[in-house]
Amino acid sequence: MSESALAPSWEERPLVRPHVDAGVAVAASGRWASPWFPPDSVPVLDGPVDAQLRGDLLTVLRHLGSADPATQLADATRVAASRGATALAWTTGPGASDDDVAALLAERGARIASTAEVMARTLPLADVGPGRTVAGLEIVEVATARHLADLELVNAEVWGHGLSDSVALACRLEAGTAGLFVAYLDGRAVGTAALALPSTPDDGVVRLGRAGVLAEHRGGGVYGALVRHRLGAAERAGARIAVAHARPTSAPILGRLGFAAFGVRTTWRLPIA
Repeated sequence: MSESALAPSWEERPLVRPHVDAGVAVAASGRWASPWFPPDSVPVLDGPVDAQLRGDLLTVLRHLGSADPATQLADATRVAASRGATALAWTTGPGASDDDVAALLAERGARIASTAEVMARTLPLADVGPGRTVAGLEIVEVATARHLADLELVNAEVWGHGLSDSVALACRLEAGTAGLFVAYLDGRAVGTAALALPSTPDDGVVRLGRAGVLAEHRGGGVYGALVRHRLGAAERAGARIAVAHARPTSAPILGRLGFAAFGVRTTWRLPIA
């Protein structure tokens, strides 16, 4: 019997997680400022509060002033009230606001809206086997008006936000769509994903942005294929570490691809009186 016949399959081999320093992973998470926001949201920069307003919800991205949690919350509440918002969204955890902010939010009656694990792994992706073959699947980087429209339609269904008008789509296409991907299954757009390449040649860290698959096509390997496709693009760009903020449904998939977890980020929702 040949040596290859005796070797365990990829599925049977113990997964060796490539080492990523926790400090590097958390710092990369903290530097991550996603350029994507729902088309029906409005950017807000009011004093030290950097946020996004969508409907009656103000999502706080950063507080650029005081380190005091009570002051931060008071500033954000003021900004939200001045714009007619009835609730604040605020993320705490590794690379975001600290435990003191989380404790204050909980004390004020905030509830947990969602969680995401900070996950990271080194590149290249040489320690895991080939992924599942999904018949009829094609993943393309957004390069045309059709690709961008398909990306928005899938995102709107997956994430529940509005759509851009034709003028906004044209402007976005002209501004550049590098790092945006659409997964087509038998010619129909069924998934999307984003990738932020290293900000400088010395950074070496790639961020896996938001990815989603239409409900009826989940569990069929599309999400995993989108992860692998982006990691391949990251390797070709010279990235050495990949970081992701993984929701509970996607964290196990990333774990099977060798990503290690470095803590949980919690997004709170606080009603404003």
